Amino acid sequence: VAVEEPETVVVMEAPVGTYIATCQNITFEGTTLTADCANADTGDLVSSTLDVAVCQAVENLNGVLTCVE
Repeated sequence: VAVEEPETVVVMEAPVGTYIATCQNITFEGTTLTADCANADTGDLVSSTLDVAVCQAVENLNGVLTCVE
């Protein structure tokens, strides 16, 4: 009887950063972070998406998710 090796699954957690305080409806799937973030100038919520594969942290820059390396 052959024994199959279990598949290795890497689970990434949503990146840390200041965006958490100014964004809502935050979702994280794979390496894609999506959120509605406040624009500091207008207060409007802006939908933003970012591939966070190389980010050390993430910030909200006037409604745009931005990678901090």
